[in-house]
Amino acid sequence: MNKMKKIFIILEAVCTIGIGASHAQEMKKGMSLFCVGMGLFPGVGLNSSYDYGLVDDRGFGILTVGGYSGYENWGKAYAGFGGRRANTFVLAPRATYRCTVNRTFELYAAAMLGAALDKDSGVFSSIIAGCRYTFVDGLSIFSEAGYNRIAYLNGGLCLAF
Repeated sequence: MNKMKKIFIILEAVCTIGIGASHAQEMKKGMSLFCVGMGLFPGVGLNSSYDYGLVDDRGFGILTVGGYSGYENWGKAYAGFGGRRANTFVLAPRATYRCTVNRTFELYAAAMLGAALDKDSGVFSSIIAGCRYTFVDGLSIFSEAGYNRIAYLNGGLCLAF
């Protein structure tokens, strides 16, 4: 198993378990969250997102708004037919509804409508499902599934402030 697959399996396992220190920080109104990560499938991509806590908890969740950007470069060789390369850059506003499971673990769904620059440039929409696990105040990891014109699986680190 290659190194990237191992990293994503570990991220998924930690997010699935959702157990952590009781002093960790959950998303609140007025709080900012900046995340950077990598994506897999169909290629390897880099991404970043920013979320701002907009609406107070009205039950079991909070609404955040922000943005997403990502870049992917991948290539594929076809036997006897040469190769194909693609570069994709995306930029999109993003709205996320975050459901707190406990002080260290949350599940969320995000919707995006943005622009993609590649061989098929244009507008795209996407729905993402994810989770975030907080280790200590201000530092967490995330894992996401859903196609955002960069990758189907994404994961990385988040800083809360």
